[in-house]
Amino acid sequence: MKHILLFWCLHLHFIFGSLSTDGSFIVDTDTGKQVHLKCVNWYGAHQELFSVGGLERQTIANISRQIVRMGANCVRLPFSIEMVRDNPRVQRENIISVSPAECPGLDAITAMELFDCVVHRLTADGLMVIMNNHVSKAGWVGTNTTNKQGLWNLPGYPTSDWIASLRNVSARYSTNPLVVGMDIRNEIHDQGGTRITWGRSDDADTDWLAAATLAEAAVAAAAP
Repeated sequence: MKHILLFWCLHLHFIFGSLSTDGSFIVDTDTGKQVHLKCVNWYGAHQELFSVGGLERQTIANISRQIVRMGANCVRLPFSIEMVRDNPRVQRENIISVSPAECPGLDAITAMELFDCVVHRLTADGLMVIMNNHVSKAGWVGTNTTNKQGLWNLPGYPTSDWIASLRNVSARYSTNPLVVGMDIRNEIHDQGGTRITWGRSDDADTDWLAAATLAEAAVAAAAP
């Protein structure tokens, strides 16, 4: 059984079969035992450099091992629609500490290829991964930013692109059992005169129930 859990700003769909829900609990699908997520957020891939943070200082392996030593069992990886859709190249100087042994082809590596290397290392170290569609256009969206992205449907990034990016990321990692969930969008809110509704229409551009239902179906189809 696939679920979208909607609470606070987290819109989480468990995929790939290893986790599911039992009432208010997250459980191991095979054993039925409760699973307590102790997650860290590895930011950066959703921003303009298209790389998780810190790779100009440390290898992917060193950061992954440090996460394990901290006692975490889960990593949330934010990404942008721009990263998935356009898959730009990553500048070597921004990931200078990454070794060819852990990520081949560094001189011409694309954003998604680098993302693959990060996901592979994290899950090889036994960490669960939750994907997070953080933004549409790559960039920071914190307090006082001019880059407002409270909607999943934005100029240059229509709802269809959002759905496609979720589908593509889900399919890309569908054979990795430790990629356990998809946080389908970060911190939605009204913007620019557009008011988000819940179940008041079938318009997936403005109604979050309609949009989330489409998103869930796309993720489930890509990773049955």
